[in-house]
Amino acid sequence: MTARVLVFGDSNAWGWVPATERRPLHRFPAGVSWPEALAARLGPGVQVRVDAVPARTTDLDDPVAAEIFTPLRPEDFNGRAHLPSALVKAMPVDLVILALGTNDLKTRFDRPPEAIAASVMALAGLITGGAPASVYPPPRVCVVAPAPLGPLAPWTEDSFGGRHAASRQLGPVLARAAQSAGLPAVQVGDALGGPAHGADGVHFTDSDHAALATAIAAQVGPNVVARTEPA
Repeated sequence: MTARVLVFGDSNAWGWVPATERRPLHRFPAGVSWPEALAARLGPGVQVRVDAVPARTTDLDDPVAAEIFTPLRPEDFNGRAHLPSALVKAMPVDLVILALGTNDLKTRFDRPPEAIAASVMALAGLITGGAPASVYPPPRVCVVAPAPLGPLAPWTEDSFGGRHAASRQLGPVLARAAQSAGLPAVQVGDALGGPAHGADGVHFTDSDHAALATAIAAQVGPNVVARTEPA
């Protein structure tokens, strides 16, 4: 029986290649991004699906991102608005890996780490609440707590300037919130040995993706059990 995992994330789950310029947009080839590397580590008995959008937040519309990523709309970056449909599209799902929070750190949102962590945990509650019309049990959740920001390029400085201290706090704050709720958590900063190593200070290198996939596989591998077939 196949176990099914849904990764719900942002540009790093999407596979954004770090760069000193925002354009041109470049995506890692197949097999490099951490969700695809995770699938390889979990093996053929696990199916990993990915719903990831660059600039996705936990629950915020983003008019600025909409100007950059035309023709997307501000609400297209709001994770809470799109999570229910993502769950239905991927159903049945045994485990959801929530990998959000980095974009909530942007200077224009001015969100403290505790508020970002609360928004991630609200998404986790939405997942474990289950789908009313479904015969399947609600998925389990694993929280991926963002890495600290590294040295920023000019274009990422424009978005994240002044937020390094908050970024260093976010990973531990979110991991504690997840653990208090009985959910497994992976701190990306621990997996990478510090901030993201990409040239823009936000996005992962290929070795970062590999390290994170290994850390998540070690956390969720023993617990990914197919249990979605109705009785």
